[in-house]
Amino acid sequence: MRKDGYYISEGSPWVDWHAGHKFEGIHYRVLMFFDNDKVLMHTDNSSEFDIKEVLLKSSIHDSYKTYDKILEIIIDPLSKWSVKKKFTILSLEVLLDEDLKEYRFVPINKPV
Repeated sequence: MRKDGYYISEGSPWVDWHAGHKFEGIHYRVLMFFDNDKVLMHTDNSSEFDIKEVLLKSSIHDSYKTYDKILEIIIDPLSKWSVKKKFTILSLEVLLDEDLKEYRFVPINKPV
């Protein structure tokens, strides 16, 4: 996995109803990998966001493993409610999740 940037998903539409009011939008998922087998998973309502702010506001507590062309991310690995998400590694620049959504690599040119 590349660690000099982050991967961002295609936009996924969402709809929620609360007290008869409809809320909808598009969200993007971000994955950022680190040397200690840790990964940051973040969801944002825009594909244009400040990665520095994301890093400041997020806690990095998820881990990952790779097996051949498979990436496995373990969300809350120390919890009894941990969840595994699997991705296919198409290349170092493109990941494919279980719902066939692509995650494309975005390099970070400046120190974060």
